[in-house]
Amino acid sequence: MRRVLKWVAGGIAALVGVVLLAMLSLALLVDPNDYREQIATQVEKHTGRELLIEGDITLSFFPWLGLELGKMELGNAEGFGPEPFAAIEAAEARVKILPLLRASVEMDTVVLHGFNLSLARRADGVSNWDDLAGSAEAEDETPAAEAEAEESPQRQLEALAIGGIEIRDARVQWNDEMGGQRITLRDFNLVSGEISFDEPISLAIDGKVSASEPAVEAGFDLATRVALDLAQQRYRLDDLRFKLDADGEVIPGGRMQLALSGDLAADLAAATAQLRNLQLEAMGVQLNAEVDAANLLDAPEFSGKLFSGEFVPRELLQGLDIALPEMADPSAMTRAQFSSNFKAGLDHAALEQLQ
Repeated sequence: MRRVLKWVAGGIAALVGVVLLAMLSLALLVDPNDYREQIATQVEKHTGRELLIEGDITLSFFPWLGLELGKMELGNAEGFGPEPFAAIEAAEARVKILPLLRASVEMDTVVLHGFNLSLARRADGVSNWDDLAGSAEAEDETPAAEAEAEESPQRQLEALAIGGIEIRDARVQWNDEMGGQRITLRDFNLVSGEISFDEPISLAIDGKVSASEPAVEAGFDLATRVALDLAQQRYRLDDLRFKLDADGEVIPGGRMQLALSGDLAADLAAATAQLRNLQLEAMGVQLNAEVDAANLLDAPEFSGKLFSGEFVPRELLQGLDIALPEMADPSAMTRAQFSSNFKAGLDHAALEQLQ
């Protein structure tokens, strides 16, 4: 029996050695940059789009199975001009090999720098992604493919850990000639901490957005910790902090700055949510609230309490471009404060115990 075990162990060791040797040979002898033309040809064959690969392609095999991409551009659909449909400056993704053998996925930080996406719709309703959406015939085959996948036995994923997600300097543009609207998201950054479904995930997002109709420019900044329980359909945003600085003719006074903070918890299985410690600051007013929501998926109902800090009504109305008549008493409209319970739905609202 010992001899058999020795043979088995030796065979496994030899197999592992052959695999490692093959991977080392690939890393030393195969340069993926030699296949740029073949990759571009296959992409054009299946999408009708030109793929331009300007940066280097780098593969790693052990202990990480990794892919690094340099500058790449995917051409636009016919009739939408020379601007690329999508482009990146650099991208990187790596996964550890050995944990895959025990059905665990351990990834390094997923990096995407300089991502640029140009979405457009002509006046006739045709968009520049219609040709990438797939044929109806392919859609008809999807249910059968899914059923076949469900029938085939597969080992469940035991664990998932990602070092983080890093998106820097992204830009997404939407040019809608049919609706007469142009919206641009630019200077967009998203950085997360380590991603694991067992622990909260830190998340930081910032960027700028502009729209043509109505003309608005805004910068935003968001930070929070995200907790996900996918099995129980429970989600939390802890210590949520959001800031917005917007300019535009449709904004009262031409400019608005607001800051929002609080904690949000949602249970989609029970269709409920709670918003705690909400604090909204804008135009010199600090508004606080505690909110409970029910029937989220059907007919949402909200209830809770609203209360403000002391504020100056004159300054608030001035910020809203509402002119006041001359006051006999200069101290009038200089101090206010309120609190109230509330109940609301999509078609009704009520304030109770208003003070």
